Amino acid sequence: MNFEEKYFEKMERDIKEVRQHLQGMEDRFDEKLKQDSEQVRAQIHKLELVMEKKLDQAVTGFIDITKTRQDDYRSVNKRLDDLAQRLDKTTSWAIKLSIGTFVAVVGLVFTVLLK
Repeated sequence: MNFEEKYFEKMERDIKEVRQHLQGMEDRFDEKLKQDSEQVRAQIHKLELVMEKKLDQAVTGFIDITKTRQDDYRSVNKRLDDLAQRLDKTTSWAIKLSIGTFVAVVGLVFTVLLK
């Protein structure tokens, strides 16, 4: 019976050692998982900052391009307005010339008819 008691005591010690070893492994695993999670969070935060910076740069570039395009459109619109004014003046001049010519021809016709 003494042999059986020693055997069971040894088995209990072995089981206790295995449990302690498993608990240690679990603790190390938890610690490693916590460290890895913190590293991943830090990397994600860095990526978010980089992406935010790049997005800001892209938006700034887009705004600059938009301003340049607006300036170009304003310049084109001003030139078109100038051309429209010149066309209006030319049309007005052509109408006045036509009316003047018509009046002169009518005057000549009356002069010829009255003689």
